[in-house]
Amino acid sequence: MIQKLRAWPGSTTSLAFLILSSGCGGDAVAPGDAGEQPANGLVVSSPFRTIGQASSVSASRGPGSVAYVSMVPGSVPGGASLSIRNLSTGVTATAFMVDGGVDPVAIEAAEGDQLSIIVTDSAGHSTTSTESVKQRRPPRVVRTQPIKGSVDVPLNVRVTVVFSGPIDPTTVDSSAITVLQAGQPVPGPVILSPDGLSLSWTPRSPLAITTAYVAVLSPNLEDRNGFPVSGFEPVDFTTGSTIEDYGSLQIIVRTSGTPVLVVTDPVLATSSWQLQVGTMTPYRIEPEDTVMIARMPSGRYDLAWKISPNCSPNAAMPVQATVTAGVTSHVAAIFTCTPWNAQLQATIASDGVSIPREHQLVFRSSGYVTVISAPVPANGKAIIPLPETGKLYMVSVSSSNDQCRMTPSSQEVTAGPEGPVVMAFKVTCNTPTARNASIEVITRTSGTPVTSEAWEPAPMTIELSGFGRTTSLIVSPNDTMVVRDYSPLDYLITGEHQITWSGMPPNCAGVTESGPFQVVEGEVSHVTLTATCAPWTGRLQINLALTGSSYGGLIFRISRDGSDDVFPATYIWPGLPGTVPLPPGDYVVWMDTTWFPCSTGDNPQRVTVGSSPAVLNFTLTCEVRTR
Repeated sequence: MIQKLRAWPGSTTSLAFLILSSGCGGDAVAPGDAGEQPANGLVVSSPFRTIGQASSVSASRGPGSVAYVSMVPGSVPGGASLSIRNLSTGVTATAFMVDGGVDPVAIEAAEGDQLSIIVTDSAGHSTTSTESVKQRRPPRVVRTQPIKGSVDVPLNVRVTVVFSGPIDPTTVDSSAITVLQAGQPVPGPVILSPDGLSLSWTPRSPLAITTAYVAVLSPNLEDRNGFPVSGFEPVDFTTGSTIEDYGSLQIIVRTSGTPVLVVTDPVLATSSWQLQVGTMTPYRIEPEDTVMIARMPSGRYDLAWKISPNCSPNAAMPVQATVTAGVTSHVAAIFTCTPWNAQLQATIASDGVSIPREHQLVFRSSGYVTVISAPVPANGKAIIPLPETGKLYMVSVSSSNDQCRMTPSSQEVTAGPEGPVVMAFKVTCNTPTARNASIEVITRTSGTPVTSEAWEPAPMTIELSGFGRTTSLIVSPNDTMVVRDYSPLDYLITGEHQITWSGMPPNCAGVTESGPFQVVEGEVSHVTLTATCAPWTGRLQINLALTGSSYGGLIFRISRDGSDDVFPATYIWPGLPGTVPLPPGDYVVWMDTTWFPCSTGDNPQRVTVGSSPAVLNFTLTCEVRTR
């Protein structure tokens, strides 16, 4: 049959391969072997001799071999996980499914071993099949990124092919993947992944705009058992007009056991887990969750997790993720939650009306180690889980408002086995509240703010501060915004406040601070911030020529010659000129190659910018990596 592979999730580009097969989906095989593959997109490879101890193998069997189990995307719509058990040895392996398929999973196995394969969907329903490991199965293409017939493919597309078994690196050279334009090969490095399961090709310089290309695989490719890759046909795609410096990140969370939950009355949304990616706003996640973040700038991001205190990761917690342009990267985290068998009920009564919506209780064990931190609503109660009965805990309470006083400030309590222990706190707040008050913030800009596609856009914000609290809000150059509360409060505070306007375009200046001004109950306070934008009549064109390959655009720094004035960082892609607006004057421009193991020509360079466009030419030479 002929089977068409679907796009991998999050892909902004496409390329396709056709797999020609016979019988139940197997490729052409060596004489004397049945070579059949299971139906429904499941692929079980031949066994391969291990090289050292493969990190993906779940258990040691001594010097032996591994087989790989994979599924073509779309094989099981809604599929969540795949579990493998070698019935001959008891060895197991698991993997998360993406878009109804899974990349190759290694499991220790030898010829003739029986593998029990369980596929579980997102609703928890499972199907089981048993497959045999056979010796003479040639490698297949499991998936590709992108797919056949695509249009608007980014000019820096990365072509990736994933195989059902490891490819022999001695059969990989610069022609392993070839991209042709009008029958002529396009230069670009080919890289085999360390595990041998995928090949990638990237253009040495951006492809031509709205141009047709064809990708082919070398007929010399073989797996480590010496079998050639079969069933591949050339692939056509058409470029768009943009360079893609964005990728996608998929985060998969799976949890066994039950996370503890703080139950509050009135109910507060406090039980969700959180994940912060880089400096982005934290994402609310669930113990069983899949989060897709699209159009992320390529780079490395720190991951900060907030999970239930009775849960811990099964392996090292993923603390970083790398996003590659045009590719969907995947991060998987598996947690196990152990039961807690004690509870405590806490109540907070208020004296007065000007109080925060919630307060925070902190439970510490011996050694002043924090066990759990739980929010408790004002004039409400919370049922708080604890690890052990009969254990002494020190409980302290804090408020998000410095004007609140707690009585008592802390207590000691022993959690008992027979129902929750009850403890009470009282809070008195003296914060003056401005009911029905608001602040009208008006921003007015004369002239035209300058922009450039070569600049990394920065948001324009106002920062409202007063009474020890700060709230930041995004505004536009000519905007009117009404503020009625401070996050996380749901009211304004009577008294003096101040507003700061930041992120203004570089050619604009004016009144960026206002205050102190008064917030009065029942009234609207008016604040106007003004700026004047002077025209920048100069233009600087930067050209970057590349020899070899780089990972994307480079940063150029621009400053006035002989001064400390620094202009916005400028991003230039090899082969694509970038034009930057500047006021007339003399400048120093230098290319930042901190993160690139490359050599440069004349860098930095000086230039005079006047009414006519000035042009600077930079060169960058990087190592060409092929195998």
